[in-house]
Amino acid sequence: MLTLISIAVLLYLSLRTLQVSVKAWSFPWGGLMGGVLGNLTDRIFRDPAPFQGHVVDWIGLPNWALFNIADSAIVLSVITMAILSLRGSTFRGLTP
Repeated sequence: MLTLISIAVLLYLSLRTLQVSVKAWSFPWGGLMGGVLGNLTDRIFRDPAPFQGHVVDWIGLPNWALFNIADSAIVLSVITMAILSLRGSTFRGLTP
């Protein structure tokens, strides 16, 4: 189920990326797409079976959950998008 959700999110982001007209939004948008694609790659190609694989979390910090670079890209992208939104920016360049 998570694989299907990831594919749907990646397709949605790919279609909407053509509407990104503000350069500041292109970086978190790309980071979000890259993070989803990274985790989707693990889900498609890793054990136990194709399209049912487990995402490999390999970065461990003391008193923190395990994560990977794709997870970091997703979180940092969402934080950046939230900051841009709070500053009144939209990815289309229009004021809300």
